[in-house]
Amino acid sequence: MSQRIFWIIITVLGLAFAGTTTALVVTLASDSGDETAIETAPRPGRVRGRVYDDYGNMVTAGIIVEDENGNQERLQTNYLGGYTLRLPPGEYRLHFTRGMQYSIVTEDITVESFKTYVLNDVRLVRLFDSRDYGYYPGDLHHHSTWSDGADDVDSVLLSHLSNTLYFGFLTDHNTASGLAEWMQGDRFAVDMTPTGDPVWFSPFLGNEVTTLYGHFNALGTGIVIPEWDIDVSKGDIPIEEVSYIADEIRRSGAVSVINHPFSRDELGFYFWEILDEFDAIEIWNGVYSPHGRENVQVREYWYGLLNDGRFFPAVSGSDNHSVRSPYNPNWLPANPTDDDLYHDDFLKMGRYTGMPSFYARIPDGTISLENVQYALMNGHGFMSNGILLFADVDGAEYGDTHSLNGNTTANLNLTAFGREGIDVIRIIHNGVVVEEIDVNAERHYENIIVIDSLEPGDWIVLESEGPMARYAITNPIFFD
Repeated sequence: MSQRIFWIIITVLGLAFAGTTTALVVTLASDSGDETAIETAPRPGRVRGRVYDDYGNMVTAGIIVEDENGNQERLQTNYLGGYTLRLPPGEYRLHFTRGMQYSIVTEDITVESFKTYVLNDVRLVRLFDSRDYGYYPGDLHHHSTWSDGADDVDSVLLSHLSNTLYFGFLTDHNTASGLAEWMQGDRFAVDMTPTGDPVWFSPFLGNEVTTLYGHFNALGTGIVIPEWDIDVSKGDIPIEEVSYIADEIRRSGAVSVINHPFSRDELGFYFWEILDEFDAIEIWNGVYSPHGRENVQVREYWYGLLNDGRFFPAVSGSDNHSVRSPYNPNWLPANPTDDDLYHDDFLKMGRYTGMPSFYARIPDGTISLENVQYALMNGHGFMSNGILLFADVDGAEYGDTHSLNGNTTANLNLTAFGREGIDVIRIIHNGVVVEEIDVNAERHYENIIVIDSLEPGDWIVLESEGPMARYAITNPIFFD
């Protein structure tokens, strides 16, 4: 490279870092006499503002940035509820949100190069509070840059706060390296009480034990288990090794979960004969849509286990690898089928932290590791990416048993909420849909429903669907 070209490059870089306000075209003459044009992008504009809750407290929030072509990306405020977005010139629609139980505020803005815009304060209103029913949402499965995630621990933590998740387990693959940072999350308020007192986020230790013969979450420990030189594709059958993993997780005081068991290749689980050595099954993995093959198959298998009298608590996890959840409308085929349209709705809704969330029943509101683990181990909770389902049979809630006392009927007390509306709620009795309630896209639903033909050993599960691929499914209520 000639000295002349070197200094022109240095000059261009200097102008770029200094922040030129218009497109810059520089022609470089090479030693061969050819000319190459280098054009720098226009300087972005800045959009600034603050987000409050309905009590006047500044709060963390998610900001879905939608451009004029329909592309979306999820950003976040800072920990204090303020934000500065740097956006290329163009037309934008900003959606401010704080999770499933808050309103969404939408603002349209035209951004010009180099200009700064200060938006009016955004106020997000709480529409529903699951705490009134003793349920607290959290995410059991997500990753950071310490394994194969796209975001550092700080960003992952902020994504939990911006979605009003009260607890979370950081589950990087075969490493505890990010947990020291993660456990500092209890310094930050995830919510406020009506009196303005902070509700602190609860970070918990976790690890996804990742092998070529299955993935297993250890919820409540940073244990790292070395891998063995085993290749299932060559006929190796590592049952002893999988048993060792389950035992080590339990001995460390953690809850052992079989992750995405019906995923393909080494992501799946193939050793059902030792199922009893694990504590729970991930029946909903957020990488796949609620009606994706992987999630449908594990739900059907889980129903079969329940019918055999084998109760394995069901859990969910976003399995989030990026808090930004990009969406491109061009991913939709030119002639989409109904399945394509559903999957597009699922992608547009966003795959990010808390999608889905596990709503743990914690009656006294103390979000400790022991209380969350107890809820997981006993099926005291439901899973949702937008619809909230609260139900009991004479006080027996998810994971509990109701005594029939010789009766064949029971009253189900049901309350449901969905910010975008609820289309349908299904009652599944011993794996069969016995009632389908048309909610007509209403946000709230309350009713007392009589369930008949009950016998000792039976169980029911609730399932619900709504617009934009919203879905929820509960753990069972049993009868004896």
